[in-house]
Amino acid sequence: MIAGRFVFRRDMLRYFNEVDETGLTLSPWMTVFFGTIYFQYHFNEIAEFKMKQSLNFSQLQSK
Repeated sequence: MIAGRFVFRRDMLRYFNEVDETGLTLSPWMTVFFGTIYFQYHFNEIAEFKMKQSLNFSQLQSK
């Protein structure tokens, strides 16, 4: 179970830093102790970031 969390953590870091370039950082200790809740927190942060980024882009286009 712990190993699976770290595989998921590695994949998240790789995707969100190489493909999506959001600058994601994940603590190994928080991954161990909070796992799914910790990942969900970061997914919510990424979603909010993308929403704001999308709104800013659409506002720039409408001007």
